[in-house]
Amino acid sequence: MYQYDLVIQLGSQVMYSPGEYKLAPHTQMRTLASALVIKRDIAPRLLISGGSNFGVRYDDEKIFNAEHPTQKKPIFTFEAFAKSDWGRESEAEVIRNALVRDYVIKPELILAETLSATTEENAEFVKIILRRRPMFTGNEKLAILTLLYHMERALPVFQKVGLNVEPLFAENVLADDDPKRIEEICTYYSTPKGGKQYDVERIRQLLTDGKSLEELLFPWWYVTVIDGHICADGEPEELEKTSTRFAQARDRKEAALKLHQEETYIKGPFETLEQAHKG
Repeated sequence: MYQYDLVIQLGSQVMYSPGEYKLAPHTQMRTLASALVIKRDIAPRLLISGGSNFGVRYDDEKIFNAEHPTQKKPIFTFEAFAKSDWGRESEAEVIRNALVRDYVIKPELILAETLSATTEENAEFVKIILRRRPMFTGNEKLAILTLLYHMERALPVFQKVGLNVEPLFAENVLADDDPKRIEEICTYYSTPKGGKQYDVERIRQLLTDGKSLEELLFPWWYVTVIDGHICADGEPEELEKTSTRFAQARDRKEAALKLHQEETYIKGPFETLEQAHKG
């Protein structure tokens, strides 16, 4: 039985050299995971979302960077989009072609959304497509597939537009298929991704245990214990006897289970562990 009715792979950088399109390494990871979604019966169909961003967000090889003082900035003009649309294939088309050519996925199982240029547009255009009847019923169980560092931003974007989607981490799909890939994934995250350095050991442990990387996106919670007793707000003179336990959890109820305490004593949620330490 399928886990999802439809998996939506979010587009990302593709590259071009005369006569040939290639997938950037992070796009290759997502695309292999999508192929495994079909081959391992995780879902029967794929929707690839991503327009042509050549000359808009990257050139034929390199991503533009709005935050870097000397690098080229993204160009979101009519002319840039028109030129890209005329001269280059979309991310979704390149990814779909790779799935068919390299992984022998039947083309009738893949729909390409070829207009979106940002994660926000991914969500909006996907929402429009999902309104098509009888192509979709509105009751499908949906997942978005991307990498951890992108999922942290993408999942709230899709939820904000009203789409009931679950996160499907490419890293989990890859590791579940072949545990040897875990070290490759950890090497990938040994340097910052999306401007953030992730806890590589935590990633390794979650993948080894077959647990979703979603745990890394949960908010932080804490409980304070003084001399073996719960104390939500300890007096200053008692702080030396205080121990504080922290946990990442989906909600207060789950935090209470992880911290082995009643919900009423749990403090949170906090976006980061640093914020939780500050209370």
